[in-house]
Amino acid sequence: MDDVWRVGEVVLGLYEVRDVVRSGGMGLVHRVLHRGWNVELAVKTPRPELVATGEGVRDFEAEAATWVGLGEHPHTVNCVYVRRLDGVPRVFAEWLDGGSLAEAVRDGHLYAGGPREALRRILDIAVQTAWGLRHAHRHGIVHQDVKPANVLLAGDGTAKITDFGLARARAAAGEGTVVPQGASVLAGYGGMTPAYCSPEQAEAAAWSEDSGRPRADLTRATDTWSWALTVLEMFAGHPPCRYGQTAAEVFAAFVSAGPSAEGRDASVPVMPDGLVSLMRRCFTWDQAERPKDMGALAAELTEIYAEVIGQPYPRQRPRTAVRLADELSNQALSLLDLGRTGEAESLWRRAAEIDPHNPHVTYNRGLHLWRAGVSTDAQVINDLEGVRTTHPGDWMGDYLLGLVHLERGDTESARNLLRAALRLAPGSPEIVTALDLAESTPQAGPPGVLTGHTDWVTWVAISADGQTGVSAGRDGTIRVWDLVGHHCLRVMTVTDDKYGVNGLVIDAKAGQAIIVEIRGPARIWDLRTGRLVRTLVDQVEDIPDLRAHPVSMTADGRRAVISVSSEWSNGTVRVWDTSTGRCVETVTTGPGGERLANLSAVSGDGRVAVSVNPPNGGAHVWDTRTGKVLRTFEGGYFKAKISADGRTVVAQEELGHKARVQVWDLPDGRERCAVTRPGGAGYQFAVNADGSRAVCVASESLELWDLTTGRCLRTWQQRCKDVAVSADGRFALTGDGAAKVTLIELPSPGPAAPWSYPLSRAATDRLREGEVVSRALDRTGKLMAEGRFATAAEEIRRARTVPGYRRHRVLLDRWQDVASAGRRTTLSDVWLRDIPPILGASAMDYHALPRTLSSDGLRALTTDTDGTIHVWDLGSGRRHRTWQGHTGRIPVCALSADDRIMVSAGEDATVRVWEMESGRCRHVLRGHTGAVNEVVLSADGHLAFSTGEDATIRVWDVETGECLRELKGHTGPVHLLRTSADGRYAVSHGKDGAPRIWDVPAGRCLRVLPEHHRGGWNGALDLSSAGNVLLSGHEDGTVHVWDVDTGRCRQTMPGHEHFVMKVAGSADGRTGISVGIGLTRIWDLGTGRPVGGEAGLFTGAVVVSSDGRFAVNGGFDNLVRIWDLGTGACLRTLEGHSGSIDDVAISGNGRIVTSLDNHGVTHVWELDWEYDFPRSAP
Repeated sequence: MDDVWRVGEVVLGLYEVRDVVRSGGMGLVHRVLHRGWNVELAVKTPRPELVATGEGVRDFEAEAATWVGLGEHPHTVNCVYVRRLDGVPRVFAEWLDGGSLAEAVRDGHLYAGGPREALRRILDIAVQTAWGLRHAHRHGIVHQDVKPANVLLAGDGTAKITDFGLARARAAAGEGTVVPQGASVLAGYGGMTPAYCSPEQAEAAAWSEDSGRPRADLTRATDTWSWALTVLEMFAGHPPCRYGQTAAEVFAAFVSAGPSAEGRDASVPVMPDGLVSLMRRCFTWDQAERPKDMGALAAELTEIYAEVIGQPYPRQRPRTAVRLADELSNQALSLLDLGRTGEAESLWRRAAEIDPHNPHVTYNRGLHLWRAGVSTDAQVINDLEGVRTTHPGDWMGDYLLGLVHLERGDTESARNLLRAALRLAPGSPEIVTALDLAESTPQAGPPGVLTGHTDWVTWVAISADGQTGVSAGRDGTIRVWDLVGHHCLRVMTVTDDKYGVNGLVIDAKAGQAIIVEIRGPARIWDLRTGRLVRTLVDQVEDIPDLRAHPVSMTADGRRAVISVSSEWSNGTVRVWDTSTGRCVETVTTGPGGERLANLSAVSGDGRVAVSVNPPNGGAHVWDTRTGKVLRTFEGGYFKAKISADGRTVVAQEELGHKARVQVWDLPDGRERCAVTRPGGAGYQFAVNADGSRAVCVASESLELWDLTTGRCLRTWQQRCKDVAVSADGRFALTGDGAAKVTLIELPSPGPAAPWSYPLSRAATDRLREGEVVSRALDRTGKLMAEGRFATAAEEIRRARTVPGYRRHRVLLDRWQDVASAGRRTTLSDVWLRDIPPILGASAMDYHALPRTLSSDGLRALTTDTDGTIHVWDLGSGRRHRTWQGHTGRIPVCALSADDRIMVSAGEDATVRVWEMESGRCRHVLRGHTGAVNEVVLSADGHLAFSTGEDATIRVWDVETGECLRELKGHTGPVHLLRTSADGRYAVSHGKDGAPRIWDVPAGRCLRVLPEHHRGGWNGALDLSSAGNVLLSGHEDGTVHVWDVDTGRCRQTMPGHEHFVMKVAGSADGRTGISVGIGLTRIWDLGTGRPVGGEAGLFTGAVVVSSDGRFAVNGGFDNLVRIWDLGTGACLRTLEGHSGSIDDVAISGNGRIVTSLDNHGVTHVWELDWEYDFPRSAP
């Protein structure tokens, strides 16, 4: 790509070159049209000598990035982004159509309309540029090259300073400080322009040139001097001096000459006396005495303006525009392109907090994390599907998701999405370009499904040429497949063991196979004749209950390497000659005592093997002939593979809620890359011959890993038991639990998806919109104080329509304040909060369960097995506080409705009362003689109830810590307790089987429900807040409604085919939800009729909101569902987990839902509700 773009050229199909503006100290400046935005930009390209070396490029980029980080301001030119094109960093900035101030002085446009109009214009520009510099100084940026050429003008008279950081960038890149012979002093050298430099700049440049050392950092006073020279030039009508450090003398002469100076242009106005005084201070030689506060100078100028023009200065002092998600994403892309990855990721996190479903943030961040191997393609797709859901009718979601599908090799999905985007935005050039690319990109063929097995297919293998496949399973057969013709060549019954084949390997030509069973020796079968060739039996040791597994075979089939173990032996690895059936080598440990028996794989030539010793023993690569350990890779690896060429080792390490897959080049032991995958480690994986690709079987999916880059290229949603990969990595063969064998053509990466740069909106627009939001917040505060909540709600609704503010945290918080006076109606939106996906001390905290949420949704409580309680900030995902006191596991915690008090139940037989604000343990409640299983607080937080292994229920005064009552009657441990809101009634259930209803104030058991109830009790119970309705679920699939006062069963509701795992009722006892393995039902408890529900595989995780209007439950399908209990409708299905849902919780205000899956991953969801409000007087 040529550095000099030609007029009419279209760069990257996006930037249409309109003009080559100038060549100066910076280098080339092109005026381009961004075709996607239909907006003109200035593209600044550094001179070749500044970026001739890698160090020069890096230094230039580091300083240029300061402009990217400068917040938008009405009087600074916005740097849209910096990106490398053809290895050259180019600065993309907004284009202003009025030229530069230097040009306006030179051609006389500045003085149009006569001296009075020119004076008004000059003072206006002076004020605006002072404001622009004040903004930069407040962000810690000293411009260092302020001059008329770096002041750009718009047609409406707006002045903006440009090229922030580029002076330092040029200096950092090695630009010399000496002005070349015959060169203009108006051009920049050494990070400054001689005609406008300050004395300290000139001194520093000379010192640097003499000593070769870098110059000292300069202060804001340097910009004051150069700004004053810029103002002086406007009154002089030309550059006032050749060298800026002489400006004080030049200015004195200028003032002394006065208006009658010889050769003075009559159109140029006279400098006002007040400005003369101000300028003298700016030209103070000692920079410590020179004014530095450009805001104060601007304020003085506005007074001078009013005095000499006779009118108040018309412009309001601007504020800094708030950077919203779009602008932060562009800044992040610039930093990413400049190699500042950590800063870019931090900006994306900020952007996601501001607008969780922003299309550009979601896409760019997801694309980056996917390419970096931190997340999978499935996660990117899931996030972008969420964007499409929350932006109906917007083409951007379809377009961006189509680009991701194209890169992951799913051409058909890409085409469909891009066509849909084009229907919504006909003629869009970027969509047309992407669709043309998708249409010309080949699509992988459809999967080939092979049937014939009658039970699970648990093992598959594929020949090196990919033409023959072999499968085995629980039906005891081996099937040989023609993978070209997609038909079965041969079926062999190889075992009658009830578990079938427990291991299968073949040689490279699929000529013979070795199979193993749960018990017994390995057997070799001829796959061409279907004949059993031999059984590999150890003739030396007679070992009972022999287990031969795992097993590997060399590519030529001449050697088999098998792990052999039994109840009497920790195991050995044996190498067999398959032609004779003789064991030729036995290895137990390496020379250093390394355990090698847990064999994982061997190389194609059989000379090198890899073994793992979980959980902390690492992966050992060893010589199969000598047992010598060649290399050890430290880590908690539980599975590893070695490529057939013996040059690549791939190992999986499980890290709680995720797994780390590391790839090493075996010859030098260097880590090539690492892949991070969610949901724990995969069950099986296979590597192709040269170690460039791998395919992993996960719990719900199949993943293709690119081992050259370290990312998961493609995910298929299908359940598999085993996978094999062809030597060239083009095909995968899978076996599944539905007795199917599937041949999949593995795609190559498609064209790389481009970054998405949203059009930055003008700072003036965003300032105006920010003021709209601020005024709305001020007004709602007053309206709420007056009790006018309906009007306050309208204010917030309007403010949330301002671009970029729909999900702004401050507005959401205020909306929740207003909502406290309303009635929840519809669910408008749901999004996943952008916080770490696990709440626990580390990724290994399986027991850190989000049992309790605060009523405002700001805090979550989790507990560890060692008795530690963690308090989490759900806004940031960070640990807020840690409490210790219990000496064993804490089964449950409970929070008071006002979030002031928390009580915890411990296996150490104590109940503890904590103050949430201070973290102080107020009381340790003793009395139980065994572990405490359950703890509940009354609605007012005055009473605490606890149940224990000692078969008692205790009632405590939270304020004093006194045990008020001990309820006895159970004959075994009590595991479940539900109470009415006022603490008057309680229902308990224990190991003795029959639930008991208690009158708490009286301290007596009102009644025991029938112990031998025909439905069978299984602990699925819930009590209404009023304490009048009890809901129960039973083993026979029925749900019952009980009258607490009489003990009478009001309703018996059949509907579940299997036992009911969990029930939950609304606060008023009118509706309820029941969950069975195959069904969720919503019930009208008054009529006993179902009003809604859904078939599916559900877990027992279910909870009802405090107002009883909606419920949340989780499923084995990894989904979280939100239900309307009034209509029975499923309002939303939430995707994002990679494991079944173990636990769900809802905050008291209904704003936050947390869900925990069986991999230990916690997601925090924010629910955006609409409300009805009672009308009040206007």
